[in-house]
Amino acid sequence: MPNIAEGYEKIHLVRDGNVEELITEIDSDLIDRAKKELAEEAALEAAKEKKKKGHQKFLEQLNKQGFWHYCEVCGKKEHLTPEKAFNEGWDYPPRMGTFGVISPRTCGKCSITDTIWWKIATGKNKEDNTEGVSDKEKKTIKRIFSEPYSLLEEEEDM
Repeated sequence: MPNIAEGYEKIHLVRDGNVEELITEIDSDLIDRAKKELAEEAALEAAKEKKKKGHQKFLEQLNKQGFWHYCEVCGKKEHLTPEKAFNEGWDYPPRMGTFGVISPRTCGKCSITDTIWWKIATGKNKEDNTEGVSDKEKKTIKRIFSEPYSLLEEEEDM
C-alpha cells in the first residue's frame, strides 16, 4: 500500500486473482495530516540522534578527563581515567561493567564478595547476612543508578 503522504495516482485491489482499480477521491486533508506526522516524526528522530551524539561526546570527554572512582568496600576514592583505573585493578565502568547498572565498584585490592552486587546476585553476603540493604549500600545504589553524572563531583567521605 503506498504511503498517502507520498501521493499516488492509482490504487489497485487484488481479489480472488482479479485486479481492479480502486476509484476514490483524494482527501487532501488526510494527505496534509500524514505529511505533518511524517515531518514531526523526522524531527523527533533528528532530536534523538542529536542527543545520542551529545551523550557520546560527553562520554568520550569523560574518558579523557577521568572521573571519581569509589570503592564500595574500603571507601577508597580516586579521580582516575578509565584506562588508569583498569590498569590499577579497579572494577569500574566503562572498562568493567556498564554505567547505571549494578555491578562491583571496587579498587584493585578489595573483593567483589563484599559488594552490593554480590549480595544481590547470591542472595547473601560473605557473612551469610541476608538482612536488608544498609544505608551505605543504598547510597552506593543511588550513585550507580545516577552514573556517570554522579561521578563528576567528589562525594563527601563515605
